[in-house]
Amino acid sequence: MLTLNNIACERGGRRLFSGLGFTVGDCCTVIIRGGNGSGKTTLLNTIACLSSPADGEILYANENVRGEHWAEYCGIINYIGHKNAVKPQLTVRENIEFWADLTDSGDRTDAAMSFFDLDQYADVLCYKLSVGWQKKVALARLLACRSEIWLLDEPFASLDEETSLKLASIMQTRCEQGGSVILTAHGSVPIESSCEIRLEDFA
Repeated sequence: MLTLNNIACERGGRRLFSGLGFTVGDCCTVIIRGGNGSGKTTLLNTIACLSSPADGEILYANENVRGEHWAEYCGIINYIGHKNAVKPQLTVRENIEFWADLTDSGDRTDAAMSFFDLDQYADVLCYKLSVGWQKKVALARLLACRSEIWLLDEPFASLDEETSLKLASIMQTRCEQGGSVILTAHGSVPIESSCEIRLEDFA
């Protein structure tokens, strides 16, 4: 269980929001909404321990994620941001294998590639792919890597309808299997059951 207590975040010396608190239980999807500049990405970075909150604390299993269990907590997170962390000089397979090996999940690479229709591009260098296909390479990490909490920054951007529905289906499956998903979004999200947090309510 992940709990945010009285979180405040700042960027460039400007407070984006404060007093933010919610709990993400197992089998739960949370959608973070807000306009451009409201702090959606900053919040995900904070949950992922890539930046520190101005106030408040984040707990996982009742332990501060920045305490002695930091490494364990980071090991259960799968974070895909606006920058997809796809290495352009590597092939599709090499990119996915790199991430899978970090969680000793190399046996999942083929299934992850197949799910996102990447087999035909397995040996293609990623710089040759369109933005949409590079996004699929990044999303394949969700299936290739073992993790409990998915943090996804605008995951449906640059995706066609078929891939969006596939992504929604694996989010649903992740939750049914006891995991949690936290994502940011502007428009509609093809997920049946979720709760929403609007950052403007904490500005």
